[in-house]
Amino acid sequence: MWVWAKDVLNTDELNNNLLLAEDRVEKTSLHHASYSGNIQILERIWKLAKEQLTTEELNKLLLAQDDEKKTAWHVAAERGEVEKLDMLWERAKEVLNPDEFNNNLLLAKDRVGKTALHHASYSGNTQILERIWKLQRSN
Repeated sequence: MWVWAKDVLNTDELNNNLLLAEDRVEKTSLHHASYSGNIQILERIWKLAKEQLTTEELNKLLLAQDDEKKTAWHVAAERGEVEKLDMLWERAKEVLNPDEFNNNLLLAKDRVGKTALHHASYSGNTQILERIWKLQRSN
C-alpha cells in the first residue's frame, strides 16, 4: 500500500495524510504503534517518517498529543512497553533539542497533569518506572 500511495500522492499529501494524520481522537500512527504489542510497527513507522518528513515534522509526530494530551511516550509508559520507551527515547534524542526533549517529552503532562513517570507509577510496573528514571538521569 505504501508503494501505491507514493505513486499517487505527492510528498505533502503523503506527509499530511499518512504520517502526520490523526484519527478522531487525535492519535497518530505513532500513538497506535505504541499501543500495539509490536515494536517492529513502531520502528517501521519511524523509518518511513525519517525518509519523508523534515526535522520539524518529525518533532511534530514525536510530540503529538491525542485528545487526552498523551504522547506516544505516555502511551508506551502506560502500557509497560520497555522496548518502545527505549526506541522513542533514542529517536527523540536524534531530533529534539534539549528544551523540547525535557519539557515536551520527558516532562510532558497529559490532560490530567500526569507525566510518563506518573503513568508508570500508577500501573505498578517497576521495570518501566526504573527505566524512565534511568533514562532521565542519563540525559
